Amino acid sequence: MTSSSAPYIFACHVPHPSLNLGGTTFAIIPRRLGLLKKDACTRTDFPQKSLKIPPADPTVAIIEGAVINAGYDNAAAGAGVIYTSNSSGEDQISARLPKSAPQTKFAGELTALSLALEGADKEKPLDIEIATEAVFDTISKQAGEQEDLGFPKSETANILKKTINHLRARKATTRIKLTSKEGRTAQHEKAEKVAQEAISKTPLDNATQTMPPNRVAPGAKLAKMTQSLAYKHIRQRKQAKQTPRRRTVEMIEKIKLQIEELFGFTPTEKAIWRALRNRDYSKKAQQFLWKNAHDTYMVGDKWLRGNFSEELKERAQCAYCQGKIESMEHILTECEAPGQSKIWDLTKDLWERKNTTKEWFKPGIGGILGAALAETTGPEIHKIGKGPARLWKLLVTESAYLIWVLRCERVIRNNNAPAAEQQIINRWRHSINERLNLDRRLTDPKYERKALNQSTVKETWKGIIEGRSPSRKLGDKYRGFSGYCVARPAGRGRRGVRSTRKVSKEQRRTRDKSPRCGIQSPTRRA
Repeated sequence: MTSSSAPYIFACHVPHPSLNLGGTTFAIIPRRLGLLKKDACTRTDFPQKSLKIPPADPTVAIIEGAVINAGYDNAAAGAGVIYTSNSSGEDQISARLPKSAPQTKFAGELTALSLALEGADKEKPLDIEIATEAVFDTISKQAGEQEDLGFPKSETANILKKTINHLRARKATTRIKLTSKEGRTAQHEKAEKVAQEAISKTPLDNATQTMPPNRVAPGAKLAKMTQSLAYKHIRQRKQAKQTPRRRTVEMIEKIKLQIEELFGFTPTEKAIWRALRNRDYSKKAQQFLWKNAHDTYMVGDKWLRGNFSEELKERAQCAYCQGKIESMEHILTECEAPGQSKIWDLTKDLWERKNTTKEWFKPGIGGILGAALAETTGPEIHKIGKGPARLWKLLVTESAYLIWVLRCERVIRNNNAPAAEQQIINRWRHSINERLNLDRRLTDPKYERKALNQSTVKETWKGIIEGRSPSRKLGDKYRGFSGYCVARPAGRGRRGVRSTRKVSKEQRRTRDKSPRCGIQSPTRRA
């Protein structure tokens, strides 16, 4: 056995009690940690002395993974293996990961481990050198636990199952070593180059891969089962049988295309769904975006179903844009009814006051739904900073939601009578100011870990707040700031700056009921 500086784990030739396969399989024993699972094998009297002696002329397999465009929709990963042996010389295996697999370096190295086990002679000793601690821990510590739990919600579950299968199918000693950065040699660099070259190959076809007899226990152990785990497995099986909705797939493609146009990168589908649940969105905004991502609102061509009457089918057309289908994209970005165009003009003016490197670009339906993807993770030329990125998603989503609310009020409540222009302006100002006040309140320390970082709020609203000097309005006492984000211009009976004098609680209650940004309270309108 090697010294502690070169840690190994062993795959030993012992029966596995959880499987009744009529043969022998292999248990993974992390000897360097002194761990031995009680259910890993039927015997504990391993020939310890014989394991300390390295096998004669073992085949050494150096595995590496590579990935390009990590985190984006066009990401691609590859796996590379270099075999070295005193008797047979040097050989190599490489493959590009299938599109169904996660395109990450971790998945690439785990695939390389599976390929190394599959390509090696099962009758000869094998030493595998791994460069990533995550892969080493997965196969040495987590594989048994994941198998007991049934691999719940694991993106690399199929790759890990194949790896365990190939490992247990071996009849000779298998040793796995974690190589440090200092221990890397020219062979490791060569294996990494092989993995990078594999990315240009045709993706690996799962159907053509050889699979040994199943040596992975199906399902999950009853002793490990919980209600939460059972629920995850039930959902996983149901989702595997479901086919994606056509409208959902089309909307996701629109989001990808428009985010590519706006910010220069194509997000993954996983990133899109995560962005729709961004913590900066209100619950109403999250529901609005999620329903639009599935295209579930009863607008547009949904009224043209064959079993609908002619009167209902007329609802498919926009009352202001004769002959045009009133789809959600038409409502939010194209409709000529008062509201849509004005709100986007106001949003543009406020964005330009931020004075960022990103010029205003009126978003389409995909840009609205993917507004939270405007982060600093894009290419260097498209990075806009965390503060401007957060402001972008708040302005875009609040404006789009207000356009939808105004449309519903016009069509359903007011018999297609549009709102007055000043009312539209006032409601937009009110919604943005309310969003600012919400951010201000969420910086309160009473929310502890859920509180917003003050620096985040400063970076978001800096440069566009009216009411105080920048040093005071965004200082340590920012939570007490009651200035405006947007307001009526000075000169119409108001100075545009609120008084900073101290007021009593009764005066503050009265002041809070007063109109803000030109919006009158419901009691005053009544």
